[in-house]
Amino acid sequence: MPRLCFKRLDSSAGSVSSNGLASRKRQKIETLPESKTVTTFASMIGRGRCSIDAAAELARDIVHDHDVAPHPAIKSFASLGNEGQSRSNQERDLHRWMKNRCGFSLQGYTISLDLQVDGKRKAPRSVPVKVLLPHEVMHALAHSSEFAFNTLILGNTDSETRSAFWEHVSKQKPWSNQPCIHAAHASCTLDKLVGCSIHGDGTQMYREDEFFCWSWSSIFASMSGICKDVLLIKYPIAVIPERQMRSQEVRDAAHAKIAELVTWSLRIASNGVGPDVGFRGEAFKEGTQRWNLRGKELSKGFKLCFFCFKADLKARKQMHVFERYYQCNLFCDRCMALQGPNCPEHMDYRNIGPSAAWPLTEIDDAFYRTLDAHSLSPWLQMDGFNLGCIAYDWMHNVFLGTARDLVASGIFVLISSGRFGPPTDDMDEILCRVQRSMHRTCAANGMRLPSKPHLTVANLRADEGYAEMGTRFKASHIRLLVRWLARETQIFADANQNDCVVNVLAACAYNLQRACELVEHGSPLLFSEEDSVEASSCIRAHLKAFWWLAYYFFQRRELLFKLRCKSHYLFHTADDIERYRINPAVMHCFGEESFLGKVKSILVSCHGATCTHSFFMRYLLAVSVSLKELKEKENQFE
Repeated sequence: MPRLCFKRLDSSAGSVSSNGLASRKRQKIETLPESKTVTTFASMIGRGRCSIDAAAELARDIVHDHDVAPHPAIKSFASLGNEGQSRSNQERDLHRWMKNRCGFSLQGYTISLDLQVDGKRKAPRSVPVKVLLPHEVMHALAHSSEFAFNTLILGNTDSETRSAFWEHVSKQKPWSNQPCIHAAHASCTLDKLVGCSIHGDGTQMYREDEFFCWSWSSIFASMSGICKDVLLIKYPIAVIPERQMRSQEVRDAAHAKIAELVTWSLRIASNGVGPDVGFRGEAFKEGTQRWNLRGKELSKGFKLCFFCFKADLKARKQMHVFERYYQCNLFCDRCMALQGPNCPEHMDYRNIGPSAAWPLTEIDDAFYRTLDAHSLSPWLQMDGFNLGCIAYDWMHNVFLGTARDLVASGIFVLISSGRFGPPTDDMDEILCRVQRSMHRTCAANGMRLPSKPHLTVANLRADEGYAEMGTRFKASHIRLLVRWLARETQIFADANQNDCVVNVLAACAYNLQRACELVEHGSPLLFSEEDSVEASSCIRAHLKAFWWLAYYFFQRRELLFKLRCKSHYLFHTADDIERYRINPAVMHCFGEESFLGKVKSILVSCHGATCTHSFFMRYLLAVSVSLKELKEKENQFE
C-alpha cells in the first residue's frame, strides 16, 4: 500500500474549497484596491436592482475567467457565503465585509411593537422592528464629509439665509412656541438649526400588500442642485407591513409608538448631546458607537428641529387620528365646513359667496387641544407641535386634485368650442388630434411631454362620470399639462373675447399656472411680501373661476369641473401662504413619492419574512456607495 503524503499549505495561500477557489480570510474592503465592478454590484444590491446571489455568482465567474490575476476586491466578493457553498450566508458576509465603508458608520436600532404577525384573527404579539434614529443619521452624515453634509442636510444654503429663515419663522404662530428655535435665538446659533419635516405614507409592494413608511428630511435639502438622489436626501425611520396592522387598535398603537420614538430622537437632536441610555431606558453596551457618544456633542454642533408634517390625505388621517377627514361630513380639520347632500347652505364648502359662514369658523391649535383625548394626534407630545405645522400637500391637492379635473374638463371645453377642428362622432379620434397638438406646442416651447399615456375617453374617465385625468397620469405629467392648457386657453380666449366660458377657463388655468410658477421658481424658502400676496391671490382667483365653471356646467347637466374637498383645502393653503410667506415647496411631497418608489425597489428584493430588517441593511449599503460617489464629486469641485 503506497504511503500517503500530505503537503503542508503555506498559511498565506489558505485552504482550497470544493470548487477549486482558494478560500482565505476576507480582507476589509477599505484595505483593497478600488474596484468599479464591486462598487456597481454593491449599489445594485443596495437599490434592489440585483440580488446578492446573482452578483456573487457573476463575481465568481469573473474570477474564473481571470484566474491568473483576478482583482483582489472581486476575489473577496466572490468568496461570499464560503465561495457560494452557503448561499444563505452571503448577505450576512456582504454587510460585514462592507461595514464602515467610506467612513459612513450607522447601525439600526431595535424597538418592540405589538403587531398582528399571525393574522388578523390572532391576538397581536410583540415583535422586534428595526428603525433608524434621526439624530444618529444626522450625526453620521455630519462626520462622513463636510461636503456631503452641506449638500444633503444644509442644501448648500449659507448661514445668513438659514438665520433669516428662522428669524422669520420664530415670529409665526405655528412655530412661536418651538423651544429649540428660542434656544438657538438666545445663543445666536440660528444658522446651526436644521428644520426636520416628517413624512408618512403607504406604498404598495405587491397586489393587496402595502407597507407604511415613516421618513424625515431636511427642509433645506430640497433646494440642492448638486445631488438629485432621493435616497440621500430622504431618510427612512421605520417600515411596517399594513397586513400586520389590520385592526384599528394595532394601527393606532404602532403610530403612537413611532411618534414617541421620533419625539425622543428629535429631542436629543435638538439638544445636540448624545443620550446616556436608549429609548427603552437600556444602558448601551460598552465599546459600541452609542456608548462612545454618551454626553458628547452631536453633528458638529448642528441641531435638528421639528418643523412640519407632510402626507397625502389618507396618511394624514392615519398618522394624526383625525376624526375630521375627507370621507366625513365634517371633512376639514382647519374649519367647520361641511360636505354632503343635507348640509346647511351657509356651511357647505361649495358655497364661496358672501353668505358662506365656514370661513368664520377656523380651528386653531388651542381649540384643537380641547378635543377628546382619543381625537388628538399621537404626535402632540412632539416639542413644538402645532396644528398649523400639519401641512396640506401642494402636489396631491393641486396636481393630483384640482388640476386633474381642470385639464380634463378644459380639453372637452376646447373641443366643443372648435379649437381642434370640427367635432366628430369618434371622440378618441379627436383626442388623438389634441394629443398631437399638445406635443407640437410643448416641443416648440421647450417642454418634454411624455408620449404615454394616450389621451382617450377611458383615460379621461369621461365614460364613467365627471371628466378627470386618470391615475396613469402622474403629477409631473399633469404639471406640464397645466402649462399647456394655460397657454392654449389664453390664445383661444384672445381670439374669442365674447365667449364667456372660454375666457373664464383661460383665467382659471392662468391663475393656477402663475401660482405654480411662483411655488416652483420663486424664493425656495420664503416668499417676498409681493410674491406671497400674488400667489395667494392667484390661488383664490383660480378657485373662484373653477367654482363658476362647475356651477355653469352643473346647470346644464354636463359632468365637467367636479368640486372636491381638495379644492377646499387650497383655500387654507392660500391663507397660509399669505400669513406665513413660507413657500409650499418646502412642504410638498414630490421627493417623498420618488423616495417611496426607491423603498419599494429595495423591499421587493428582500425576503418577505425578514424584509423590514434586510431593508435597512441594503439601504445603508446603497447610501454608503452613493456617499463615496458624492465624495468623488467633491474632488471634482475642488
